[in-house]
Amino acid sequence: MAQIADTDLRERCEKRLAGLKRARTPWEGTWRDIELFFQSRRSRWLSQASAPVDTLNTKIMNGTATRSAGVLANGMASGLSSPSRPWFRMTTQDPDLRDFEPVKDWLRMCQERVYELFASTNFYNAIGSGYRQLGLFGVEAAIMTQHWRVGAVTIPLSIGEYWIGINETLDPDSLYRSSAMTVAQVVQKFGDKVSPTTRRLYDQSNYDAMVPVYHAIEPNPERIAGQIDKTNMLFRSIYWEEGSSRDLVLAFDGFEQQPFWANRWEVEGNNAYGTSPAMMSLGDAKGLQLKEIRLQQHEDYINRPALVGPPQLQAAGANITPGGLTFAAAMDMKAFQPVWQVTPQVQYFMQDINRLEQSIKEHFYVDLFMAISQMEGVQPRNDQEIAERVGEKMTQLGPVVERQNNEKLRRAVDIAFHIVLKTGQVPVPPPELHGQEIKLEFISVLAQMQRAAGLSATERLFQFVETIAPTWQEAADNIDPDEAIRTYADDLGAEPKMIRTAQDVATIRAQRAQQAQAAQAAASAQPALHAAQATQALSQTDVGGGESALQRMLSAA
Repeated sequence: MAQIADTDLRERCEKRLAGLKRARTPWEGTWRDIELFFQSRRSRWLSQASAPVDTLNTKIMNGTATRSAGVLANGMASGLSSPSRPWFRMTTQDPDLRDFEPVKDWLRMCQERVYELFASTNFYNAIGSGYRQLGLFGVEAAIMTQHWRVGAVTIPLSIGEYWIGINETLDPDSLYRSSAMTVAQVVQKFGDKVSPTTRRLYDQSNYDAMVPVYHAIEPNPERIAGQIDKTNMLFRSIYWEEGSSRDLVLAFDGFEQQPFWANRWEVEGNNAYGTSPAMMSLGDAKGLQLKEIRLQQHEDYINRPALVGPPQLQAAGANITPGGLTFAAAMDMKAFQPVWQVTPQVQYFMQDINRLEQSIKEHFYVDLFMAISQMEGVQPRNDQEIAERVGEKMTQLGPVVERQNNEKLRRAVDIAFHIVLKTGQVPVPPPELHGQEIKLEFISVLAQMQRAAGLSATERLFQFVETIAPTWQEAADNIDPDEAIRTYADDLGAEPKMIRTAQDVATIRAQRAQQAQAAQAAASAQPALHAAQATQALSQTDVGGGESALQRMLSAA
């Protein structure tokens, strides 16, 4: 295949990359500090094999910040997208269509196929590491694409190796990344489209030399509507070698939808990148490490003080280590003593260290994700107490949860759903769904905790109505029990198949009404039946003279 020549395309991508680099530069200093004081080997700068070994954990004397970042990442992963329990469901905007059985069955099948795709690929491992990047640097990014053998592959990116651009709605829609590859990898992936320099290295068997490669994914503004090919899709994908001839690109492909997500923790203004718990607690982390160093120095001054002694013992080779023995003449024997006396103040240092540790934990919501094990209060704790206290903390984390649902998880489900449909893993949707929008609802643990306020409101309403109903019976007329149950089930995240459809409920009630009417009719007919049976018995009773008891009763009357 011949090399792809498009000078304008390559030039436009490089100009866009230069602009994205300028926009990211102000963040990079903070990111480097976060990596040094929270967790090394988490960025492009220190995660590569060429990074100096002496940069590993040289600033970390106290691991509270590192552990807190881990608690946050694990809590977000299990609370938002746990592989062991459902965390999303598909439904429709139309409530009547939502209860239609063929539609429910088809959507349930789609859910199962998407869950199976996630479970059979590296998806959960990839997004788990992404949550750690999010808590540390305020942003994470990953690319998820279809794979011919395993179904899909998710590529998590490290901070520093990518640049993101946002659209007019302030949503990330462009991703540029630096993808350093070996000579062998470049030739295997792009074949004869590589530069002459890379081809020469390959011919010389220099397979492990590194080749700087850039990859751009962005909306395709030059897409020709109605023309379907790899260069006319909604998003375009372009690879090129850094430093190669400006009229060459390695590949020009496309995607039918955005194949990546770039979610932020909290965004301020028109920024492409977000702030994070690590940024908020960076000063505390630096102060904590400094306090640990000062505490160790303080203990050294106490346990290993600088000593002063007579010059006569210098020639004798005095041994001042614990248990050491020094020989000296009686006339020369003098005691060593500290240069100055240090008053132990370990408690002061520990109080300050504890204060900084607690501040860092609060920034990383450790008290929320470990609420049960670390909650202060009377033992044993009941579920209501835990729900109320956790609910208060969730109000602070709520906006972050909403952003992850929208910027990350919704995008991931959309990509997986597209792959499932494209590969024919689900049948054709029912005709009732044509032209209808499929709604995605998140039912993870954290999403349900957000909805707990709505559940409490519903329960309090019913308790209030129950309280006043004995005095004002008409109060119960304000409540629609069927709608209340459905709303409560939705807020609770219950499986939709647990709730009968409105049609099924109406059928059951109609049958029950018919059975009640039949029973009432049968009960009303019992006295007449008994009277008829008594009359028949009297007519058949012979009282003599060819006269029945009934006849005698009638003649007597």
